[in-house]
Amino acid sequence: MPEFVIQRAIRILNKQGVAISRAKILLLGAAYKKDIRDMRESPIEGVITQLEHYDADFEIHDPYVEEFHHEKNGKEYKTVSLGNLKKYDLVIVITDHSNVDYQKIADSGVAVLDTRNAFKHIQADNVELM
Repeated sequence: MPEFVIQRAIRILNKQGVAISRAKILLLGAAYKKDIRDMRESPIEGVITQLEHYDADFEIHDPYVEEFHHEKNGKEYKTVSLGNLKKYDLVIVITDHSNVDYQKIADSGVAVLDTRNAFKHIQADNVELM
């Protein structure tokens, strides 16, 4: 599944004229499932592995996970704030936490790849559901 997500992300970025290796990407949600801190079997690790394969620049935001250790690459990752969304070329929703303001993200105009249907009730041209 991570490979499929990244291929979709590449298509979205290409429509903007941005190569994945030059894009700034925000991964939204790191936990295994919504509204918990549990990282076991989280899909984010596979997505990170794929992004690193393409030398992509990415950050992670998760209101429940302040930092985590990637088991396969041995790196530590820390959560960033959702401050300036305009600095990103793409937001990829990995975990759909209830306390994230999805309308604010849609209103920012930044392209969104929603793998969890968190935006299903939000009308926005910049959001692509999987």
